[in-house]
Amino acid sequence: MSNIVNLLVSVQPAIQPVMLQQTGAIISQGGTTLTPSTGVLSALGSAPTAFLSQPSDLTAILAGAQTISAITTSGTAPNITVTVTTAAAHGYPVEAGVPLTMAGTVGSIVANGFNGTFNATITSTTQFTYPLTVAPGTASTLGTVTDADVSELINQVAEYFAMNSAGVGAYVLELGPDNSTQGIVKLGTWLTANPGIFYICLLPDNWAADATLLPFVKLYATNKAAVYFYFNSTSSYWATYSGVKSTVNCAQSPNAAANEELAAALFAMVLNYAPSAVNKVPQAAYTFLYGVTQWPKNNSSIPTLETDNVNYAASGAEGGLSNTILKMGVYGDGTQLNNWYAIDWVDLNAHQALAATVILGSNNTINPLYYNQKGIDTLQGAAQSVLNQAVQFGLLGGTPTVVAIPYTTYTAANPNDYANGIYNGLYAVIATQKGFLKITFNVTFTNLAP
Repeated sequence: MSNIVNLLVSVQPAIQPVMLQQTGAIISQGGTTLTPSTGVLSALGSAPTAFLSQPSDLTAILAGAQTISAITTSGTAPNITVTVTTAAAHGYPVEAGVPLTMAGTVGSIVANGFNGTFNATITSTTQFTYPLTVAPGTASTLGTVTDADVSELINQVAEYFAMNSAGVGAYVLELGPDNSTQGIVKLGTWLTANPGIFYICLLPDNWAADATLLPFVKLYATNKAAVYFYFNSTSSYWATYSGVKSTVNCAQSPNAAANEELAAALFAMVLNYAPSAVNKVPQAAYTFLYGVTQWPKNNSSIPTLETDNVNYAASGAEGGLSNTILKMGVYGDGTQLNNWYAIDWVDLNAHQALAATVILGSNNTINPLYYNQKGIDTLQGAAQSVLNQAVQFGLLGGTPTVVAIPYTTYTAANPNDYANGIYNGLYAVIATQKGFLKITFNVTFTNLAP
């Protein structure tokens, strides 16, 4: 007997959430055993990237120390050149300015005189030189040499997980051992070949002093670039990046310990935003910080920091709190970190929602998405849903409305667009949420009793 009713079931695939804003890379220059980047990424989590869900994940991939087989010196103080020979090929490129850390070498005049971190000049596959100003004497004990990025990675990752409130992991992107200029070139090549992979890059500290970094970060200062660069800098470079939207410049306290990484704290804070109705995004200024040292109150450099849009750690004592807090919380252009974050969130999610609406509508044989008023209304509704979420998540203020130019009006004015399936009639005016930065409370005293 045949059925009276036949039920046809189809499955509409779920739209995957946009995860770009929770994806960041800690940039390594030879600090790991990962295969350095040579171009297009095959898959996240494979060479040259590794995913870190906990600090111990870094330990497994850290580059090791190399044994030194000979050390000689030439010249006289303060212009002494140290020549180091490694027991095996060291793997560093033949170029100047490669940061290396010497350890465990004992000098006959100054015991610790050979040790420290230096910008070395690589002269061959087994030799390099570096300068000293004080004669250490003859090396009585030969120590080891390590890529300087090893200790910096350890510090950055430790600070990242100290601030990791939502449990969001981060990636390491290995560019290979190089000086800062070559590293900047390699990162630019990688980002161009792999767009839309990382939202934030945490840079090595020495990059801020490289003259090629400024023109590089300016390439990402457009409204839709959605790539940001976090780094620590010294006072000589605070003003350099002021006004550049794609930068988050940080200044560590003059009392900071050698292993502190303030930029890594902000890197973690933003990657861990994860906006939702129960995890709204506040302004960045005055956020609690952990594992970093406060700037001394009334330090003479603080006005310059604030003028140059540089982030720094301060005390919450003004509010009766013992916590360390973030002062400024801004991009290089002076806007709060939640500002461009919110704009990017809307851009990324509206883009995906509209694309998904068109794709799914093109695969719906019962109710296809056609270029007519009903179709425009459907697109308008998809975009409006994104703005409604942005308000609910604390990213936008007010009640932003998506406006859609009606079908008849738009097609009459743009007949060629209709013929080519193009509709450019959606728009909205949005405002990001703001917090309080400064408050004035006026009190007037009077001799008259109330």
